[in-house]
Amino acid sequence: MRAHRGGQVGTWLLAFGVTAFAAGCGGGARQVGDDAAGVAAPESDAGETARSPKALEPVPEVPPDLPPGLGLRDLDVAEQRVLAAILGEQFDPCGKSRSFDAALRDPTTCPAAKSLADLVVARLADGWSKKQATNALLEALARRAKRFDFNLASVPCTGEIGPQTRVIVEFSDFECPHCAKAFKPAKELAAKHGAVLCAKHLPIATHPLALPAARAAHAAHLQGRFWDFAAELFARQAALEVPLFAKIAAELGLDVKRFEADFASQATADHIAADIAESERAAAEGTPAFYVDGVQTLFEALEDALTAAPAP
Repeated sequence: MRAHRGGQVGTWLLAFGVTAFAAGCGGGARQVGDDAAGVAAPESDAGETARSPKALEPVPEVPPDLPPGLGLRDLDVAEQRVLAAILGEQFDPCGKSRSFDAALRDPTTCPAAKSLADLVVARLADGWSKKQATNALLEALARRAKRFDFNLASVPCTGEIGPQTRVIVEFSDFECPHCAKAFKPAKELAAKHGAVLCAKHLPIATHPLALPAARAAHAAHLQGRFWDFAAELFARQAALEVPLFAKIAAELGLDVKRFEADFASQATADHIAADIAESERAAAEGTPAFYVDGVQTLFEALEDALTAAPAP
């Protein structure tokens, strides 16, 4: 939780007021050093009660003028000013000759503008500096300019891929909590927009069970049950262990002996290694990593990417 940095101006003014009072700005006050100089303090007028100065109220910070519709999370005013500066300095990510700020004020702007603005807000909310948040924006723009062709042979997909089919490729890790949260919504979005979701593996090295879980999911895929098996892995993510894999296979009615043989096979190991190599080539920086028609996108912007016109 980030500390709120508001009220600094008011605190400074209050401190200034106290200093001014000590220096003799209030009725009946003694100047600093009067005793040392042997000078008596002036007396109050007869019948007048000496009054303390009124403390100055903190001056509220005025937030910057930002484009409407931005989700600012819990950004304080100082962070909102950083956001305003970034939006004013960067160009329209949709390609028009105008600022990012101007693009966001245009109701007909491309969906990428809003999703990229959300990225900047998220990074600032995480405590990133202006330079770091700007670099994250520029890196996201660079990724959007690239298109990757993935090898989808022997890859579990939610449907058949035709010439006009929008294809979502997702790299995931069965120990990643974000992947667990994205699993069902990603399938639902694909179905809603007539797209096909294809699953690839990117087990993170710091997750000890991610690689064996990926091998188990691929073994289930070889019997046509990847999506059911993956759902069970994510549902039992907190209790993952290697003996659980064969138990799930049995619960799903798989041939457990074949499952165990495929789990341990070199072919399965090679398949997972090929997915990892593709993730590196496609510059996937973590999981889940999504690509729509080969162009990387954020999970939060997945629906925007599916409703936008396909990249040429």
